[in-house]
Amino acid sequence: MERCIKLTDDELKRCYRHATNIVDYWGGEKSRGSGTYNHNRVDGNLVGVKGELGLTRWLQGYFEDRQIKSNYMSFDDSGQRGDISCNGRCLEVKSLRPHHWEEFRASEPKTLRRMVPPKQLSKYVQSNAIVVWTTATGNIVNSFVSLKGWNYAREIQTKGTKVRTICDNIWLQNDEDMRDMPSLLDVLRA
Repeated sequence: MERCIKLTDDELKRCYRHATNIVDYWGGEKSRGSGTYNHNRVDGNLVGVKGELGLTRWLQGYFEDRQIKSNYMSFDDSGQRGDISCNGRCLEVKSLRPHHWEEFRASEPKTLRRMVPPKQLSKYVQSNAIVVWTTATGNIVNSFVSLKGWNYAREIQTKGTKVRTICDNIWLQNDEDMRDMPSLLDVLRA
């Protein structure tokens, strides 16, 4: 069961500034960037930052602020563990634009949902991370973030299939393998 979070205008502006700072830090608009995807654009980073903030906001409805650490705000600190920490658990947020989540393609893979590049996935597994799947737009006009579900990184590694999109990915293909958001609360409370 997905959850929808509505960001405020101030939060959207903060997300945009943060996405711009990430792009500048990694070499500027349309540079190679930091990771596997080989592009560095504000709109793409904005999708991710909105997803991270959306998850943080959702967690704040169930946990005290002292239990949640928004590591994504310190993107230049490689010592951080996960995008977000909650009760000591490492959470990694993977965000797509809504049309990329919903779109079905003629070729394999049929959809872009639930994919992690292999190098990232290896790090996630080493950190015993939980991967949370979100969607958000790459603009500040649409304020909604959808929290689609989650998986343990090791599940993606075990059940995933190697595919190639704009880069190599491990794809958790089956919708029924994704866990629902309410069940994440039980794991984080344990």
